[in-house]
Amino acid sequence: MPSSSGRVLQGPEPPPLKVGKDSWRVKKPAASRGEHERRVPVVVYLHTPKVIHTSPQDFMSLVQRLTGKPSASGSSRCSTAGPD
Repeated sequence: MPSSSGRVLQGPEPPPLKVGKDSWRVKKPAASRGEHERRVPVVVYLHTPKVIHTSPQDFMSLVQRLTGKPSASGSSRCSTAGPD
């Protein structure tokens, strides 16, 4: 019987594939805490986060200064929180 690529089967036709009697359907293990309960991620800081206080008007220029982009205005009225 010729196939779409023009090859001809040599010899007898092989038997159809079957699922063995020892096979079973694989399932995910049941969730031990329930399906709808999610684990909360744990945040681990390598360094203490720096707290910076600024006003809403200066927020964009602060972000641009911290990310290395030139700010639109030269004013920077932000202060870094010192040790308490």
